[in-house]
Amino acid sequence: ADLPATTLELLDIPMLSDSENLSGFYVAVTGANELWSLAALYESVDGTTYALNTTITDQAAIGTCTTTLGDWAGGNIFDDINSVTVNVGAIQQLSSYSRDVVLAGGAPGYLVGSEIIFALNATLVSPGVYTLTGLLRGRRGTDWASTGHVAAERFVELTPAGDGVRFVTLNTVDLGSLRYYKGVSAGQLLSAVTAKTITPGGITLKPFSPVNARVDRETADHIITWSRRTRMSTRLV
Repeated sequence: ADLPATTLELLDIPMLSDSENLSGFYVAVTGANELWSLAALYESVDGTTYALNTTITDQAAIGTCTTTLGDWAGGNIFDDINSVTVNVGAIQQLSSYSRDVVLAGGAPGYLVGSEIIFALNATLVSPGVYTLTGLLRGRRGTDWASTGHVAAERFVELTPAGDGVRFVTLNTVDLGSLRYYKGVSAGQLLSAVTAKTITPGGITLKPFSPVNARVDRETADHIITWSRRTRMSTRLV
């Protein structure tokens, strides 16, 4: 029988926890079927010579959006207007969560295109296909990506426990340089796997955009003020 392939996603996204306030990016993996047991992540700077980075034995739900997520400009409240249907394959499952669990950080985030969202409801449509509703949009500073979605975008489950998702640490000097990665299943030849590429931009280290911009026009010089946002979960004052 054919060896189950590994689906590999390279994610240059905002950091998901304070411990990852480092130079690097995320990878997510899933297996093609229930026979999958692990993926070895290999990296290369030239696409020819590869070195083992890590081994991953768990999976994230990875798939494709089968509908286009609508625009959202409603701010920091649940979006009860839009929905998105995703196909994560028959061996993966998504779950529903209460508002309390979502707000307490106990539910997984989902990457839809470049926007990180949470969802209260995951309604099973057919094996591996779910419609997500009750959405909390633009999380982790991705509110800029809550408009302009397109068809067939990537979908990746960003699990709180890190199942199937790992952070790849890089030296700062490696940012901005093309790198090659392969997710090799147990028993596969490295040469049998097509590489994926990424030019990491260090998004984990970038501050979130400011909000609440205001202009005071009462004086000859206009005064602009705004509220800063921290990418860290706790700010010491």
